[in-house]
Amino acid sequence: MHRQPAPNERRPETIATGEPVRCAFCGALLATTGPDGLRILRSQLEVLIGGAEHATFVCYRPGCRRINRFDVGSS
Repeated sequence: MHRQPAPNERRPETIATGEPVRCAFCGALLATTGPDGLRILRSQLEVLIGGAEHATFVCYRPGCRRINRFDVGSS
């Protein structure tokens, strides 16, 4: 018998969709972009940003912590 996933469990297809946005310095995965917008996943946090022209991230890796700016959409 298969267990039904809880509503708050993330599914692999949700995580894997979109183009990866990586740190330009260390290559860490910061987010993904897709037709819905910019998606950030960290632990139990999931953020979807739509309608932004650009995004600025500070890399989460302790040895990096560099600022990355990405153009999200073309307006």
